[in-house]
Amino acid sequence: MNNHSPPIEQSSTTPTPKRKSTTNILILLFQTLLGFAILGYLIYQIGAEQILATISAIPLLVWSLLLVYTFLSVFITSLCYKSLIDPTCGKITPKEIFKYSLTTASLSRSFLGRYAEVTLIYFLKKRGVEYGRGISIFLVDKIITLITQLIISIIGVIFFFPSKPLLYAFIGLLIITGLSLLTLQSKPIKQFIKEKILRKYQSKFKQFSSTFHDLYYKHKSALILNTLFTLLRLILTGIAVYGVFHYLGSDVPLLETIIINTILMTASLIPLTANGIGIRETLGVYLFGLYGVDPVVTVSAYLLFRITNYLFGILLLPHNIILYFKTRKESIKKGTKETQ
Repeated sequence: MNNHSPPIEQSSTTPTPKRKSTTNILILLFQTLLGFAILGYLIYQIGAEQILATISAIPLLVWSLLLVYTFLSVFITSLCYKSLIDPTCGKITPKEIFKYSLTTASLSRSFLGRYAEVTLIYFLKKRGVEYGRGISIFLVDKIITLITQLIISIIGVIFFFPSKPLLYAFIGLLIITGLSLLTLQSKPIKQFIKEKILRKYQSKFKQFSSTFHDLYYKHKSALILNTLFTLLRLILTGIAVYGVFHYLGSDVPLLETIIINTILMTASLIPLTANGIGIRETLGVYLFGLYGVDPVVTVSAYLLFRITNYLFGILLLPHNIILYFKTRKESIKKGTKETQ
């Protein structure tokens, strides 16, 4: 009698990693094409020739200043990460975190969108940080950023844009975010995630909950510091937008510019298009239009920032390639020593 049971065939409905990867690529491609379709239609309606003429007239000095702003913004982002990394993972030098942030930002600001931001977790893993801990740090940073943007956006909508539908939308987003955070803290949900979702990958995420818990209960100063750096980055971005509008001949008060730009950044988080392509420009035309800004100026200004991001990605390409192979070489070398 054969005591060996026949092998159980995997269900054809179970997605394989290859199938998941293909699906993600198709989704990203669809989001990118949809975004450029929306943006293209907006440019066509406003006047492609006028927008092209405006952008073509931008001198090299302005492009250079926009690149400087981009590097400075990434540096502040690296400080956000460092504020959470230091109390949970030990010391990783600011220079290293900045290098990782440059790669992450250059990829995420390009066509890859926010999917590329998770590369930070990969680099932290190569520095000996457990996957669970790295994911927790990454998510906490994103949660703080989202909450900060939502609060500023709601304040802005209440005081500057008394439009009830827009106000209700942002209040709804804030409520959903708050409930989601409270839900994640509940023991039944944590247990469900561990047993049903992570399952065989549970060992890789074993430090996720503990890191999240430590940051929330033991390192509140790190959360406050991260929030302050996040505010600084939002203010810096608003100042950059204000400067571009001023250069193009449209003056909107600085405070209103910071708030409107934060609203646009929050709206671009909606996963309809890659990196909010088309959404940010379309909503920007409406909000800045309330202050009498010509749509040509608004679209031209945000196209300048978008083009700058793509130039930033191209300039950082050698850096990214060198960092990838250097990190890979160090990982292989470390693995060889451990096997000896």
